[in-house]
Amino acid sequence: MDVLIDADTVRSPELRHEVPAAILDPFLYGEREGNAFAAVSALDAANIAKARPELRQVDVMSELGLMELIAGGMGRAEALLEVRARACEVWGITEAAVPPTFPLATARYLEARGITLHVDGERFAARRRRKNAAELEGIKRATRAAEHGLRAAREALREGLTCEELRTIVRQAVEPHAALGEFTVATGPDTATGHGSSSGPISAGQPVIVDLWPQDRATATFSDIARTFVVREPDPEIARWHGLVQAVLEDALEQVRPGIEGKQLYARACDRFEAEGFHTQRKPGKQLMEGFPTALGHGVGLEVHEDPGLGRSGTELLPGDVITLEPFLCRPGFGGVQIEEIVLVTENGAELLSDHPRSL
Repeated sequence: MDVLIDADTVRSPELRHEVPAAILDPFLYGEREGNAFAAVSALDAANIAKARPELRQVDVMSELGLMELIAGGMGRAEALLEVRARACEVWGITEAAVPPTFPLATARYLEARGITLHVDGERFAARRRRKNAAELEGIKRATRAAEHGLRAAREALREGLTCEELRTIVRQAVEPHAALGEFTVATGPDTATGHGSSSGPISAGQPVIVDLWPQDRATATFSDIARTFVVREPDPEIARWHGLVQAVLEDALEQVRPGIEGKQLYARACDRFEAEGFHTQRKPGKQLMEGFPTALGHGVGLEVHEDPGLGRSGTELLPGDVITLEPFLCRPGFGGVQIEEIVLVTENGAELLSDHPRSL
């Protein structure tokens, strides 16, 4: 089936995968019988053609009549929609698959012109799963950047240091190497919330989770790794949890290979945690965030969370997938422990892309 994407490449992973350049303004990308096209602003035409040289045709919007439509009294928003419809006519597209984020206004305009659209999220997710060489190098650079942040956190941690100060230290270590937006620095009971951050001073003996997902500037790909630290001696229960989380992670690493399903890896983790008396999504407790309440991991690429999943519905792993493994134990009001690594699924097994000590 033909394909249409209407977006910019900064916010759309679907389009960034097809046109690997930072294009701020939305444009229409199409594929017809294996040939790729784009209808773009004159400001972006050269950059798009350079980023994707095999594009069969780059139509500048002004050549499709944009200026004449506006001069004739049509509002700019409607004129841009009309240009998109004209591009589809030029390319011969009458029916196409679109991602779930396809703009509603564009969809209605094209459908009114007789173009049939099918929302097909799985199609676009599948196109991005096998990372190309540039994307993989970007993930590796982002991973090295995250490791700089974890190293800085480990070296700076001390009793009385505030979470705000630690966030500044981590950001200063990461941002020379990759873009760092939001990230998690949590301590004490806040480490049981999953994605919640903390404020105020760090106390001795309590867990500190630093979870980083920096983005490579050149390729827009992400990494995602995390560690749990403790200042001075850890609470004995935290220490026991940490050992169990590490054992589950190491077992999962040994099992990752093409053909295994994400739900199989998840089930193995649940088996181990349940045998130790912890609740899981399969056997939930009275509170939602208790025991092992999450999936074992997720895909990573042009989004922090993408296919394949490693939860109860996780599908088959394929060569070229990049995934995280992040076993997590927690108890509300007490705390949590998380270790997260990033892994490339190879033709024969797995390659660990992250390299940072896992000790408390």
